[in-house]
Amino acid sequence: MKYNIGNKFWRVNKIFNRLTGVQKKLKMVDADGIEWYRYDKDSVDFDLMEVEIVGTFNAVVEGHNIWNEEEYCDRYCMKIGDHYDEVWEDEFDGEHRGHYTSYFHTKEEAEEYIKEQREYHNAL
Repeated sequence: MKYNIGNKFWRVNKIFNRLTGVQKKLKMVDADGIEWYRYDKDSVDFDLMEVEIVGTFNAVVEGHNIWNEEEYCDRYCMKIGDHYDEVWEDEFDGEHRGHYTSYFHTKEEAEEYIKEQREYHNAL
């Protein structure tokens, strides 16, 4: 495994207002007097926090193997605030920037990502 217990990363979590229930509902009336609704453009906020590896997962298969070993490799237990979550090594390596959560090695990289994502979402 590439990373060790105690390694720290910066996690950026995207928070879409449609998921929090604060998206603005706009009432519209068409030319025929029919009322309908639409929702205001999504706003996106970002939560930046430092997280730490507190455990690793290593599977040992004995005997005949019918499983895809990659499914059981390179997984870490992260302490994220008051709870724990599982993260794959390739997420730390930047291979998978998630729709909702991404990990970075430095705070500067995470802040640059937030800046780029704000520009992207404001342009939509």
